[in-house]
Amino acid sequence: MQRLTEQFRAAGLALLTFLAGLLVPLTSLADDCALVVGVNDCPAFRLPNGGRARPLKGAEFDADRMAQTLMKRFGFPREHITVLKGKAATLAGVTAAFEQVQQRLRPTDRFVFYYAGHGTQIDDVKPFDEQADGLDEALCLFDATEKGAGLLRDDQLGLLLDDLPAQRVTVLLDCCHSGTGIKDGDDEFIPRSLPIATSRQKKQKTDEPWVDLQGSTKSIERHVTVFYACQPEQQAYERRVRIEGQFVRAGQFTHYLLEALNAPDADISSQQLLESVTARLDAEFNSLRTTPIDQQRPVLQSGDSLSPLFN
Repeated sequence: MQRLTEQFRAAGLALLTFLAGLLVPLTSLADDCALVVGVNDCPAFRLPNGGRARPLKGAEFDADRMAQTLMKRFGFPREHITVLKGKAATLAGVTAAFEQVQQRLRPTDRFVFYYAGHGTQIDDVKPFDEQADGLDEALCLFDATEKGAGLLRDDQLGLLLDDLPAQRVTVLLDCCHSGTGIKDGDDEFIPRSLPIATSRQKKQKTDEPWVDLQGSTKSIERHVTVFYACQPEQQAYERRVRIEGQFVRAGQFTHYLLEALNAPDADISSQQLLESVTARLDAEFNSLRTTPIDQQRPVLQSGDSLSPLFN
């Protein structure tokens, strides 16, 4: 009898081991994913005067900080966070990363796309038409040129997001929506924008930013939150900020956002998060500038602003 009991026990352990072996692959096939992109320099981009575009210093640093926060604070698996910086952050590299994420995600997973770098505007192309100003907004990746190569346009980004099966998507853009290429009078503040010559005279944008991207957020089956660093007519700036006792260059939007996300009450709603970041920008930047166009006020678009950002 004792031998029979031991045999049953051994068989039971073997069955449990077998079932565990089946479960592990199933649960590891997909999980919350993030694609984090930081681009300091676009070496092939030339300004209207023929000179090189001024490199940023904090965009890639911002990308690293965002990836660490997603992993340590919000439980995104390290192996499911793709960070593309510098030479790796080309248009081909980013689109390939989206394709890999598409194969991994399930409808119940969360997906976050973060970009820090220069933004610009360029003549609109299909599939969507920009009725308001005839211009596409675009992210300037490492291989970006003034001719339009190496740009991730808003309509292309919208299509990439539409192809993802995840029902909870968050997009964070720390860049300018236009491409004015202005240089701030105080060299301490560097705008994240590059100019591209267009067939249309650029107008001050007063409509919502990244209109083509917003077209992908209207599905009733998906919850998409988009957080922009500034208003359509404004610039997103990077500057020296103090982190752990040292001064480093970083995007001020990302800096204040990460401070709020890493606070003990980080489960605050997206709307409260917007108010927190805006208050910091008002106190430490906007209060020094009297003209609204010279200020920086973030924009939140969400179908559920009362939920946490990565809910």
